[in-house]
Amino acid sequence: MPSTWLQLLEFDRLREILVSLTSSHLGRESLAELRPFESPRAAEEVMELVDAMVRHTITVSPIPAIDVPDLSSQLSRLTHGGAILTPEALMELGTLLRAISRLHGALKSVEEDSPLKRLGTPLEPKPHLERALDQTFEPSGEIRDGASSDLRRIRRERERTRERLRGRLQKMASDLNGDQIVTLREGRFVLSISQNEQGKVKGLVQDRSNSGQTLFVEPLAVVEENNDLRSKDAEERAEIQKILMALTAKFAQEHEVLNSNYQHLGWLDTMRARARLAQRWQGEPVQFATDSVRLEMSGARHPLLLEARDAARNLKQAREDVIPLALRLDEDHRIMMVTGPNMGGKTVALKCIGLLTAMAQCGCLIPADPGCVLPWLNHWVVDLGDEQSLENDLSTFGAHVKTWGEAIKKAGPRTLVLLDELGSGTDPGEGTALAQSVLEKLVESGGLAIVSTHLSGLKGFAAESEGIENASMRFDPETVHPTFRLEMGVPGESHAIDMARRLGFPEEQVQRAEALLPKQERDLKKLLDDLNLGQRKVREKERELDGLLAEAEADRQKARQKLQRFLDERQELRARAARQARSLLQRAEQDAKQTRGPKQKVDLQVIRKEQARLARLESGVA
Repeated sequence: MPSTWLQLLEFDRLREILVSLTSSHLGRESLAELRPFESPRAAEEVMELVDAMVRHTITVSPIPAIDVPDLSSQLSRLTHGGAILTPEALMELGTLLRAISRLHGALKSVEEDSPLKRLGTPLEPKPHLERALDQTFEPSGEIRDGASSDLRRIRRERERTRERLRGRLQKMASDLNGDQIVTLREGRFVLSISQNEQGKVKGLVQDRSNSGQTLFVEPLAVVEENNDLRSKDAEERAEIQKILMALTAKFAQEHEVLNSNYQHLGWLDTMRARARLAQRWQGEPVQFATDSVRLEMSGARHPLLLEARDAARNLKQAREDVIPLALRLDEDHRIMMVTGPNMGGKTVALKCIGLLTAMAQCGCLIPADPGCVLPWLNHWVVDLGDEQSLENDLSTFGAHVKTWGEAIKKAGPRTLVLLDELGSGTDPGEGTALAQSVLEKLVESGGLAIVSTHLSGLKGFAAESEGIENASMRFDPETVHPTFRLEMGVPGESHAIDMARRLGFPEEQVQRAEALLPKQERDLKKLLDDLNLGQRKVREKERELDGLLAEAEADRQKARQKLQRFLDERQELRARAARQARSLLQRAEQDAKQTRGPKQKVDLQVIRKEQARLARLESGVA
């Protein structure tokens, strides 16, 4: 998909939001280049995993953050024979090891039938490498004394030499006048003395202060010990190199696994970012129609409007502020022509539809109702807003015409055409003729298209043409405000004069403009206003009916609950009576057994008959 189409849909902003939700370098790199998948199966598999991740986060716990920096250089160096990584590089590889263990543990605990289970399969923790790092480095990154027995010995010997040296120099300083300071220069212990005291100490001047008034002198008496200390420092450096070489070799042996896990964690991070975004926007997976042309959405909200509102308020309020879209295109109606007021939301609706289809094909859950069905697309042709092409010396109208031509060439079952203000920018008569010719070709192509226009002549054409569905952005004539709601099946008016009045245009000119409208247009405007008003009343009646139905359902539920309580109470009373009767019969049976003669036989027969009857009553037979 050419980047300009993505830019027109503001897809770059979606990428930025997703990137901000990652926690790894590879995840950020991957989502910064996000593109639609090449097959519906790939997108559906990702959506399935993302949806499962959202549900796991809600019901169990969030998937842990990846928290892995860019390790491409470190992993690459492991392939070079004899390479020795720095402590910093090895510690950074430790973040990879910990992330592998953390994610493997989290995904191992998910339910066996969860799609998330397979996400942990490629991860191979390397506890022996984690132990090796812990045994080698302090949390600060310093090499531990116990990293090797030789290092421990060398450091002890060096420390004894240092203490001995420091003690001798401190004694020399006190034998002078006590003002001398024991310090280090170039790894050698020296005394700092003033220049006029140089003759009091026999030794080598290792350094001078900037002013030249202070000398840093190494007394000859400690030269050998300083040499010994420097030798111990060299031994320590050599031993540390041996330790780092051995540790690097251990990592190099696991290079392929580490690199594979690194790539997998980056991919996991992109899943996690999608899941976090889906949870933020209450996203839902979609179904792709691959064997037919279908586009069915309900409750669809523009994601970037949600994000903008969420930044200013909260998600719940943002969802209430952003008006949802509902539309349906299918084999019988593949093209939707949207009309309606200026600033009524037509362009936003087109952007919303285009952005949501692209999002879904990137494996993102979309902010809409469950059960949305979208076409699988290979191409998007998008013409939104005024765009001049200085490079090709095209005016705004010329740029539009060029895009209309592309729409005609690429139109087909796997192409979505989004054209804003089709036919605008020129004489209305010629613009209508051009627009109608484009629409006829789009119908012929069998592709999907959503176009907006203010040209009145196209409304009748759409109403009379097979395959084209009229739609409009609602306008409330009582408040003289657009409602930003999309209505299928009904053309709309531009309401330019009404909007001008609302925006404070001089009333005298507004009235004059109304008088100048041709009678046919005034009649059409009144007809559409009456139709919208009628539909508004129908919607109010539908809401009223829905309310009555809801009340009836609530009453039915209450009656059902009351009946259930009665049945439960009756059952409890019967059970209690049965317990009491059984107790009485048991006592009567015991008394009868103590009786002698024929009477005992008769009594026992009566009691057992009553016990059988009681059993039938308890089972509901009698």
